[in-house]
Amino acid sequence: MMEREVILEAREISKVFPGVRALDKVNLKIYKGEIHSIIGENGAGKSTLMKIFSGAYQPDAGILLVDGKPAVFKRVYDAIRNGISIIFQEFNLMPELTAAENIFISDLPGKGMLVDKRALIKRAEELFDSMGINLDPHMLTKELSVSQCQLLEIARAIGNQSRIIIMDEPTAALNNEESRLLFDLIRRLNRQGTTILYISHRMKEVFEISDRITVLRDGQLAVTVNADETDQETMVKTMVGRAIEMGEKLRGSSIGEVVYSVRDAVVPGMFRDVSFDVRKGEILGVAGLMGCGNIELMKKLYGLILEGSCRQKLYGKEITVDSPGTAMNYGIAFVTDDRKNSGNLNKVSAKENAVLSILTRLKKRFLIDTRKERQSFEQYVERFQIKCQEDQLMVNLSGGNQQKILVSRALMTDCRVLILLEPTRGIDVGAKSQMHQIIHEFAESGLAVIVVSSDLPEVIKLSDRVMVMCNGESMGFLEGEDINEDSIMLKAAGFKDGSVR
Repeated sequence: MMEREVILEAREISKVFPGVRALDKVNLKIYKGEIHSIIGENGAGKSTLMKIFSGAYQPDAGILLVDGKPAVFKRVYDAIRNGISIIFQEFNLMPELTAAENIFISDLPGKGMLVDKRALIKRAEELFDSMGINLDPHMLTKELSVSQCQLLEIARAIGNQSRIIIMDEPTAALNNEESRLLFDLIRRLNRQGTTILYISHRMKEVFEISDRITVLRDGQLAVTVNADETDQETMVKTMVGRAIEMGEKLRGSSIGEVVYSVRDAVVPGMFRDVSFDVRKGEILGVAGLMGCGNIELMKKLYGLILEGSCRQKLYGKEITVDSPGTAMNYGIAFVTDDRKNSGNLNKVSAKENAVLSILTRLKKRFLIDTRKERQSFEQYVERFQIKCQEDQLMVNLSGGNQQKILVSRALMTDCRVLILLEPTRGIDVGAKSQMHQIIHEFAESGLAVIVVSSDLPEVIKLSDRVMVMCNGESMGFLEGEDINEDSIMLKAAGFKDGSVR
C-alpha cells in the first residue's frame, strides 16, 4: 500500500507559558488532502498547537516540517507564505471594508496609485464562483451575517493560495442548515486537494466530517485514529479520562411560584408579542433557529436594547428595566453569548473579572477590601472547580474556565433571575457537563433560570419547559416528553398547532 504524503508535521513540539506546560513533546503528521480533526478538553493544547502551525506562536522546543522540510514561522505571514491559514472562532475581519477588500487586503490590484476596483470585484467573484458560494463582493463586512463572515474567512484563506486551512470551532455560531452548507464547502475544497485541520467540541460533526481524529490531553498527544475505526464514546473517554453522561436529562424537583413574568414584548424588526413566565426552581429553555429573535429578546429584557416595549413583573410587581444596572438592582443577572467582545476584560485578572458585579459591596471607604474580594473569588473557584490563579489574565484561561468566571460574576449578585445565552458555546464536553450541573444546582436552590441555546441536546437535557421561537414570534411551549428534537425543530421551522407560520 502506497504511503500517504505528509504535508505538515510536528516533531517533539513543546510550549510553556508561565506556570503551564501547554504542549509536551507533541508528534503529529498531517497527510495531504485529508480532513483531520483535533479534539480535546479546553486547556488540552489544541489552540496552542494550531497557533504554532499558523505562526502566531513559536515553539519552545521541537521542529515543524512542511513538505518534509524544516520550517520556522516567526509570524503569521510566514505560515501564509507556506500555504497555511487559520480561521479563528472569533473572526478577524475588518468591518468597514467590503468583502472583496477583506479577501485581497494584502494583494490589492493597482491602477496607478489607486486600487483597481473593477479588477478587485472580478477576482472576488471568480473566487466565490470557484467555491460555489453566493456572496456579494461589494457588501461591507459589518453587514454580513455570521455564516457569511465564516464563508468570507474561508474565501480569504483560498485567496491566499492556502493548501492547509485550520478551522477553529467553525459551526459554533451556525444553525443546522448553515452548518450543512459549510460541510458541503469543506468537502468541495477537500476534493480540490485542500487539507483541512478541524477543531470542534461537537462530536457528531467531528465524526461526520473527519478522515482522522487526534486527541490531545493535558498538552500531550493521546491518540490519532481513523474516524471510521472508533466512536464518539471512546473519543470522549480518551479526551477526559473518564466517562461523561451526555444524554441524561436534568429535571427540577422543587419548582414553585412564578418569579418572573414577561408580557407583550415587542421590538420592531426583531420580535413581537412574546409572553412567558418562569417559576422558582425552573429552567426555561428558549430555542429557535438563528435569527429567530431569542437573543435580542433577552437583551431587551436586560435593558441592552431600549427600542420597543414590554411589561415585566417580579414576584407579581411591575418593574421597569431601562438599563443593565436597573436589571441588576431588581435581581436579574445576565451572561452574554459573546465572551470575547462583551463578556471578558481579557487583559484583566480572573479575580477582577469575577468580582466586577459586586465592587460596591466590596468597598471599604474609598478602597476595595482585598480580603473580601479574595474570599468572594475563592468561594466560586472552589465551588465551580475553576482552574486558574487569581492574578492570571482572562485571555490566558481556557474557554470553559472563562465561562465559569462569567457565570460566577452573575451569581455573585445574589440574583433571583438568571439569563444565560449560549452557556456552553466553545467549551469542551467535560466543562460542558460540569456547567450543566452548575446550572441545574442553582435552579434547584430556587433561582428562576432562562437558558437560550442553539444546542438542541443541551436544551433538551436542561429544560423543564421550552419556549420555541420562529421569525420573532413564540411558537408555544413544550413540556415533559414533548421536549424532543423533532418537536422543537417543527416549531422552530414555523409549525404552530399544525400550521406553517
